[in-house]
Amino acid sequence: MQPLRLLILPLLFFAGLLVAQKGSREPYERIIRTFVHLPINDSAALPKIRVLIALAKKEKNAAELTKAYHDALHYTPSENLKLRYADSAITAAHLSCQEDLIATAHLGKGIVYYFNFKRYRNALQEYLIAMGYAEKTKDHYLIHKIGYHLGVVKSYLGDHCNAIRHFETGAAYFLAEMQKNPHPNLLHNMRKGYYNSIRQMVICHQHLNQDEKADSLISIGEKGVPEHRDFKLLRSYFHQFRGISEFRKGNYEHSIEELDKALPEIERNRDFAWASVIYFYLGKNRLQLGQREKAMPLFKKVDSVYLRQHFMFPELCENYKILVQDARHRKLMNEALYYSDVHRKLENQISADVIYLSSVLDAEGFKYEKQRLTESKRMITVWSVLGMTMLALFFLRYYYLQKETEKRFRVMVAPSGFSDGTSGSGTQRRAGKFTLPQEVYDKMREKLQHFEDMEYYLEADLTEKTVADRLWTNTQYLSAYINISKGVNFRTYLNELRIRYIARQLSENPEFLKYSNDGLASKCGIGSRSNFSRQFSKIYGMPPQRYIKKCIQANREREEGR
Repeated sequence: MQPLRLLILPLLFFAGLLVAQKGSREPYERIIRTFVHLPINDSAALPKIRVLIALAKKEKNAAELTKAYHDALHYTPSENLKLRYADSAITAAHLSCQEDLIATAHLGKGIVYYFNFKRYRNALQEYLIAMGYAEKTKDHYLIHKIGYHLGVVKSYLGDHCNAIRHFETGAAYFLAEMQKNPHPNLLHNMRKGYYNSIRQMVICHQHLNQDEKADSLISIGEKGVPEHRDFKLLRSYFHQFRGISEFRKGNYEHSIEELDKALPEIERNRDFAWASVIYFYLGKNRLQLGQREKAMPLFKKVDSVYLRQHFMFPELCENYKILVQDARHRKLMNEALYYSDVHRKLENQISADVIYLSSVLDAEGFKYEKQRLTESKRMITVWSVLGMTMLALFFLRYYYLQKETEKRFRVMVAPSGFSDGTSGSGTQRRAGKFTLPQEVYDKMREKLQHFEDMEYYLEADLTEKTVADRLWTNTQYLSAYINISKGVNFRTYLNELRIRYIARQLSENPEFLKYSNDGLASKCGIGSRSNFSRQFSKIYGMPPQRYIKKCIQANREREEGR
C-alpha cells in the first residue's frame, strides 16, 4: 500500500492545483492594484507581494505563484534577491505545467543575469531554455521578446549584422501589433518591445560605423518614446546614443550635454555597464576639449566600476590604454603596470566569453531567422492533397533532370579510382573524391591566383557562388580546384586568406595595431568579432590581442636594435 500511496499523493497535489487555478482571479487583482502604480525596484511593493505569494501558496495556485514571484523580482532593489525570486518563479512555473509561464520564468532569470550581473553565459543558457518552451506555444510576443535578448548576446559577441536581423524582425512585429489599437496594457508592452529593439539597432549600427542609420534610429527614439515614467530609462539611453553620435561628429559640448542628461536615470537603475560607457565618453570629450584634469578621473571611474562589478563592454578596453599612457606620461610606472595588468585580464575575460558563447550558440544551431510562427493548424483538404501531389511530381521531375546533369558533370569530374589521393595522369589532377582535367586545373590556378593577388577575398559576404561568378567559372570547378590544390574546403580557404592577411598587416603595418577586433574583422571581410577571434585562434593558436602584443614587442626590439 505504501508505494501506491506515494503515487497517489502527487496526483492529488496536481489535481488540487488544477482546481485552484480555475478559481477567481479577483482576490489577486485586488492585491495587485495596490502596488502596480509603483516604479520598478520600489521595495514598498514587497509587503503586498508577500501577501500575494501567501495567498497563491494557500490556494496551491502555481500559475499565480509564478506571477507573484515575478512581481517580487521586478520590485525588489536587491540584485541577489532578484535572483532568488527568479529561481522561485521557475520552480512554481514548472509546477503549473504551463509552457508560456515556464518560458517567461526562465527569461526573467536570464534578464537578471544580463541586466543586473552582466553574466552573459548564464543569461544565454536561460534564454535558450526559455525559447525551447516558448516555441511550443502560440505566444508570438514572448517568442519575439526572447529573440530580442538572444540578439543582445550576439551584439555583445560582435556579430552585429546577425543581431540587427533579430531586432529588425522584432521591431516589425511590435510595430504591427501597436497599430492594431490593442488594450492599453498590451500597447504599453509593444511600445517597450519596439523602442528597445530600435535602441539595440542603434548600438549595432554605431559599432559598425554606420552613423547615418544610427542617427536616423536615434531620431525615431527621441520623437517616439512616451513620457511615461516606465520609459524614463529608455529615454536616457537615447540621450546617451545622441551624446556618442555628437562626439563622433566633433560636437564635444553638445555631446557632454546629452550624456549628462542620460547619466542620472541610468545610475538610478544601477545599470553600471552603460554608466561606464557614459563616463568613458565624458572623459574623451574632456580630452578633446583640452581638459585633461577633468578627463582622467572619469577614466579612473570606469576602472573602479570594473573592479567592483568584474564586467566591461569590449569597446571600453581603450579606457585602459588611455590610463596606461597617462601613467607613463607622468612617469608613474607602478600605476602604468597596474592598468596594463587589468587591461590584460579584461581582454582574457572577453576572449573567454566570446569563445564560450559562440560555441553554445553554434551547438544549439539556433536560427531565429527561420522561426516557426505558425498561426494555426489547418485541416488538410482534398485540394491541399492534390496540390502536394502536383508538387511531388514537379520535384521528381526536377530531381531526375538534376541527376542527368550530375552524370554529365561526372564525365569531367569523376571519383578517383587511384589509391593515391593526389597523383594522376598527365591530363588529370586528383585529390580524394575530386578530379579535374589538367586544362581546367591550369585555368583555375591562374584565375584563383589573380583573385588572391588582387585581394578580392577581403570583400564581405563572399560566397562560393559569388566568387565562381567573378572568376567566370562554376562552383563545382571552384570547389574541386580548392580541394585538390589547397586540401581544404572553400570556407576554410577563404578564412585562412583573410586571417593571414590580417596577421601580415599586424606584423608590417603599425596602423593595424591600433584596431580593435571589430575593426580587424571588418578590414578582412569577416562579419563578426567572435568569428574573427575564433578563426584567428584556430590558425595561430592564440587570440588576436596576444598576437598584437607580440608584434608590438617585436617592433620595440627592432627599434632598440637600431
